[in-house]
Amino acid sequence: MRGIITIAAFAALTAGATAQAKNLFVTSESLTLSAFAGEVATGDSLVILGQIPAPGGAMAQTIGFRARGSSIKLSANWYVGTAAGPVRTVGVNIDLVDASNTVVGSDAFQGILSNFATSTMTAPVTNGARYTLRMTGTAVAASTYSIVIEGAAAP
Repeated sequence: MRGIITIAAFAALTAGATAQAKNLFVTSESLTLSAFAGEVATGDSLVILGQIPAPGGAMAQTIGFRARGSSIKLSANWYVGTAAGPVRTVGVNIDLVDASNTVVGSDAFQGILSNFATSTMTAPVTNGARYTLRMTGTAVAASTYSIVIEGAAAP
């Protein structure tokens, strides 16, 4: 399962990448994560890959970054599987908060296809400001997810 998500995320990032754009990667193999990824400018991508082993539990993943642009676009997917499956993630919520802990964006659920749930977000950001992405949910057994944040011009 791990290789499929990594390859898919890499393919999405490198299709049409320019020489100036940079790709940042954060990985998580635990229920809790607190990390700072660096700067995300227009054209840059921040990829967050999670492979949480069984027995699972409540997830709290927080990733900070400094915005170098006027908005971000986010795409997230996680494996929902089946109730009896060895990999299952449910109750996912993703918020973007600013330095004063104000929510400036929240994910919008898009649906499930082939056992993967998908959500998206577009949020305005202030150039030079620090933001924190917060993902919560439950790893019923093991869990796998990926999040891609792209720096963008104003929507």
